[in-house]
Amino acid sequence: MPTTTKASPKEAKPRAPRRSRAVCEELLLQAAEDLLAKNSPADITIRDIAAKATVHHRFISTWFVGKVELFTVVHQRISQRTRTLARNASLTTPSSVAELNLQLGLALWLIQNGVKFKSVEDAFPAIGGAIERSVQELGMSHKEAEIVAHTVGSMVLSNFILQPHVASTTSLEELLGHYGKLIQKNK
Repeated sequence: MPTTTKASPKEAKPRAPRRSRAVCEELLLQAAEDLLAKNSPADITIRDIAAKATVHHRFISTWFVGKVELFTVVHQRISQRTRTLARNASLTTPSSVAELNLQLGLALWLIQNGVKFKSVEDAFPAIGGAIERSVQELGMSHKEAEIVAHTVGSMVLSNFILQPHVASTTSLEELLGHYGKLIQKNK
C-alpha cells in the first residue's frame, strides 16, 4: 500500500476582533471625509472608501444604500461644523476655508446627483449660520438677514464654482463671461 503524506495544516491567521456596526459606519464616514479632503466626490469609489476604512465594501451598499447616500451623511456632518463656524464668524482661518470649500463642493456634487435639499440653508449651512448671526449681532430683521446672507452666499458659491476657471486677477467683466459660459455649458 502506498504511503500518503498528509499536508501540514495551514496556520490560521488570527482574526481581528469583530467591530460593531456603529464603529464600522463611523470608520466609513471618516474615511469618506478624509478622501473628500483630497479628491472630488466623482473620483472616489466605494472600494476606495472601504479600503481606507478597512471595512468590506459591501457594507456601504448595505448600510448606506450607496455612495450618494453615504456622502449625504458626510455632508450633514460637515454642515454641522460649517454652521457652527459661520455662527461664530470663524470662516476666515485656512482650515475653516478648507472646511467650507469641502462642504460647498460636496453639496454641489450631491445636487448634481439628484439629492434634493429642503432649503438653501440645508445645502449650504454657512448661509444659515450667517442669517442667525446677522439677526443676533447686527439686529437685522430675519428677512434682511436672509437677503444679505443669500447675496454673500451666492458670491462665495460663485467664487468656488469659478475658482478652477479663473485667475485671481480676473476682471469683473471676464468673471461674468466665465460664469455665463459655465451656465450655458450646464443647460
